[in-house]
Amino acid sequence: MSSTVVITLSQSAWLPLGASPALVAVNGGEACLVLADAAPDANAIGFKLRPTDLPLPIQASGQLWGRATSALNTQAVVLLGAA
Repeated sequence: MSSTVVITLSQSAWLPLGASPALVAVNGGEACLVLADAAPDANAIGFKLRPTDLPLPIQASGQLWGRATSALNTQAVVLLGAA
């Protein structure tokens, strides 16, 4: 069963987005995404997703984390359970 969540991201902290596999898009500003079992280090490097990018399918299993990379109101739109 899949479900969609919308999470407003922060520039100051990594926020959990849910367990993958998932399909992720962002709205507003750019975001950095990481797949990790525990909260990433404050200086962790992930992959950038822009509002103009196509939704990104994440096939690996694990906890997905997100962080805004700009001062814009950035939201992650995550379809959990997407294969």
